[in-house]
This record gives sequence, structure tokens and C-alpha cells, in this order.
Amino acid sequence: MSSRIHDLAHLKIPLESILSATNNFDEKNVVARGGIVKTYKGELLWSGELIIIDARRFKKDRDEMFWTEVSMLSSLKHQNLVSLLGFCDENGEKIIITRREMKGSLNNYLNDATLLTWVQRLKISVGLAHALSYIHYDEPRDFSVIHRDISSVTVLLNDSFEPKLSCFVTSIKTEASQRHRSFHTSNMHSSPNHLAHLRIPLEDIESATDFFAEKNVVGEGGFRKIYKGLLSWSRELLDITAWRLINKEWDDEKEQQFWTDISMLSSLKHKNLVSIVGFCNEVGAETIIYKYESRGRLNNFCFLHLLI
Repeated sequence: MSSRIHDLAHLKIPLESILSATNNFDEKNVVARGGIVKTYKGELLWSGELIIIDARRFKKDRDEMFWTEVSMLSSLKHQNLVSLLGFCDENGEKIIITRREMKGSLNNYLNDATLLTWVQRLKISVGLAHALSYIHYDEPRDFSVIHRDISSVTVLLNDSFEPKLSCFVTSIKTEASQRHRSFHTSNMHSSPNHLAHLRIPLEDIESATDFFAEKNVVGEGGFRKIYKGLLSWSRELLDITAWRLINKEWDDEKEQQFWTDISMLSSLKHKNLVSIVGFCNEVGAETIIYKYESRGRLNNFCFLHLLI
């Protein structure tokens, strides 16, 4: 670890500079919340330049993900990847600083067909293809990168709607000699293509449940905790239940059950089946959203026959 930090010393940004840039991590500067990262916008004076930034502040016990992203972004340079300015590893804080992409994530533009022209869609698709080609196949490098979290949320857009691939926290490196082989990896968090339309940003779910407030807990069992909430989605205000994984360890069994539940309910529609609204698969915040059934579970009534 010490040798890795030494190699990246030129990228270190003092915590004091980041605090100044974000107004001491003022809540009004929060632009995104995730299971492992809280992102603040700010203006950083660095190397004689005033730069609009995103400061990605990692939660505790996520050191490996933090160093993975720093390592990846410091060794990858491409017009369709986010630009790393530096990082902070000071006083228990772990923060990654990137240039802010002013249009936000691609996900913000997919619920309304009028927000992107076909030319812009093509530009985004081609740009992302260039990014993937670069991280996988760039010949001068002695390694390839498997991103493992490609989605509309991790693709950011600049003022010209040029795509920038971000979020390398779960990515892995492979030797260049292995780049043409197939790999099986666990802990993958990107959604299957046929389910991508059901993905709901974590910040929308947090807003719906008052940041998973205990007062909104309506059930708990196994490795899930259930919250009620009010979600604004697809121009509709929905009463929902949010089934959130509460065990920090994401293993193959939980991953399979998570995607099986989503896949099954997204393909089955019947008045006597629960209705799935969508899901969030951000690392550390995996959640499935259902329409709220106001009377709860049947077992609430089984021993009180007079209530039925």
C-alpha cells in the first residue's frame, strides 16, 4: 500500500483545499448519494486554475474500492473517461476529485424520449464504444480493464453530450495476454440489458424513504429490510415498499436471488402478483421497489379471524 501511495503522491490534494471547494461538505452541494459514495460539487483552485469538480467522498471501510478507482483512473487517459484531478487520503477521509460533467448522468435523459435527439444518442453510443475499446484493447498498455458496472448511471455527459465513463470502484485488471478470453467474475453490479429500463437512481429511493429512515421500516427478515415510501417515478407519485439488502457481504447466492426476483416479476403481470416498479443495484445499496400493498402480509391476519 505504501509504495502505491508513493507512486500517486503527485495526485494528492490537501483536505483543506477540498473543504474550501465544497464549503465544508455543505449539504446543498450534494449532487449524488450512493451505497459507498456521497458526491459533492464544488470549485477547486488547483495548479493556478479554477476547476468545477465532483468530490466523491467514500464511506468508511471502503478503502479497497477507493484505491481501485484511484489506481484505474490514474493509469487510464481517454476523452470518453472521466478526468481524475487527484485524491485525498487524510484524517480518515477518502475522497476522489474529478472534473464535473455538467449534464449529469445519462440516466437523467432516458425517461423522456424528447430529451435526446437521435444524433445525440448516436454520439453517446459511439463515444461509449470508444471508451470500452480503449479500456479493453488499447495495445500499448500491458493490461486490460473489465469495468463491471456499465449502466446509464455510470455514463456521464459533458456540455456537448460527449459521454464520459465513470465509477471504476468494482473494476478489475487483467493481463494484456488474457484480453481476448472470457471471464467469469462475481460481485458484478451492472444490470442485464433487458432490465436496464427498471433501474431507479439511489437518490430517488432515498428521497422516497426519507433516506431509509427507521420510522418507515415496515418489515425485516433474512438479509432484507423493508421500507415504505412515496416515489415520484415516470410522472406518477407511487406508494412503494423498498426491499433493501442489509447484509454488507454481496455473494453469488444473494446476487442470483436479487436478479431472479427482478427478472421473474418484470416478466410476469397478474392482478394477484406483486407489482415491481424497479430496482437499484448500486454497490452497498441493492434494493428492489414494489408497489405498496396497504394491508401488508396475510400472516398479519391469520390469528385474528375477526379482522378478515
